Amino acid sequence: MTPLVQETDVLIVGCGPVGALTANLLGQYGVRTLVVERALTPHDQPRAITCDDEALRIYQSIGLADVLDAHMYTCPAVELVGASGELFARLGVGETDFGHGYPALRFFSQPFLERVLRQGLARFAQVELRLGLQVESYTQDEDGLAVTVKDVRDGTESTVRARYVLACDGGRSTLRHLAGIDMVGSTYDEGMVAISLLLPEEPPAICRMVCDPHRHIFVTRCAGNELRVECMIRADENPEDMVRPERIREFIAPYVDPDRVRVLRAATYIFNRRVASRWRDGRMFLLGDAAHLMPPVLGQGLCSGLRDAANLAWNLAWVLERGAPPALLVIDSIQTMWTDTVESAPGTVTQVRASAQALAPSPQPMIAIT
Repeated sequence: MTPLVQETDVLIVGCGPVGALTANLLGQYGVRTLVVERALTPHDQPRAITCDDEALRIYQSIGLADVLDAHMYTCPAVELVGASGELFARLGVGETDFGHGYPALRFFSQPFLERVLRQGLARFAQVELRLGLQVESYTQDEDGLAVTVKDVRDGTESTVRARYVLACDGGRSTLRHLAGIDMVGSTYDEGMVAISLLLPEEPPAICRMVCDPHRHIFVTRCAGNELRVECMIRADENPEDMVRPERIREFIAPYVDPDRVRVLRAATYIFNRRVASRWRDGRMFLLGDAAHLMPPVLGQGLCSGLRDAANLAWNLAWVLERGAPPALLVIDSIQTMWTDTVESAPGTVTQVRASAQALAPSPQPMIAIT
C-alpha cells in the first residue's frame, strides 16, 4: 500500500518552545508549515523557568509578548551569598537596561508558555500541528526531503514531502541521529536536583545563589506562586536518592514550610557543554538543544534556541517567499562561534571553581553590580 504523502514548504519536528516559536514566526511570514510532535498531550511540568529581555522581543515579534509578560515575574536582583549566608554580591538585574524594552531577567511557567505558543498557531491558516507523529527516516534530493513519520497510536506510516526540515526535537534529537551528526564537547561531573514548588501564597521576592563549594544551591521565586530550589549533587551521593521525599524536605526546609507546599516536580539533571559537529544536513537544519547543549544558567539554554528560530525563520521566508538565494541559509559562522565556546570552556570552568574555593573560607565585602 502506497503511504499517504503530505506536502509542505517547511516541516518542523518537535513542538516544544523552540519548535512552536519557529512555527509562529513562519506562519507570520506566510510560509506553509507543518509541525509534527510525538507527544499526544502538552508537557505539563515546570522545566525551564527564566528568559531574558531578548526573548521577550522575539515573543513581541509574533504578537504574543503581552499575554506572556502578564504571567511572568520580574526578578529585581540576584543575591550571591557564602556558605554561612553572608551576602557578598548583588546583581541588580531589575535595574539593568540592555535596550530591548523589557526587564533583563523574567521568570515564567513553561506549561503556560507552550500553551500560548501553540494557541498562537491557530492564527495562521497555512500552519498545521499534528500530534502523535514521530520521525522514522528521511531522504533528500536537490528539491526537498521525503520524511517518513509513524503514528504512535496505531503504527501507521505516512510521508511528508517538504522543501526544508527543521529539527527542534531536543537534546536527544532523532533527526540529528538519523543524519549521523555527532555532538562534541563534554558533560560536567556534578549534577543538580531541581525542585519546583507551589505555595499557597505569593512567594518571597528571592533570587539567591548560595556559593557553598560543598553544596551549591539556587533558590528563586518563579511565575505565579511557584518557587524553585536547585541543589548540587555531590560525588558521594546517588542521584536517585536526591528526589526521595525526605531529601526534598531537607532541601526546601530553609526556605518554606514543607507541610504547606506542593511539590510539582523533582528531577535531577547534569550540565552539558556540547555542540553538534554540523548544524545542517543539506536541507535539514538543527535548532535549539538539537544543535547545542549548555548549562541552563539564567535561561540561556532556552533563549539560545529562541535566537536560532528568530535567525533562521526570516532567512527561510526570504528564500521561499521572496526568491532569495539558498546561500542566505548559511549558518557556519554561528556554529563556529558555539564550537569555539565549547572548546574554551574547560579552562574557564576550572578557573571559576578555583576562585570559588579560594573565596569560600572568608566573607568578602559586598559588591553591588547594577
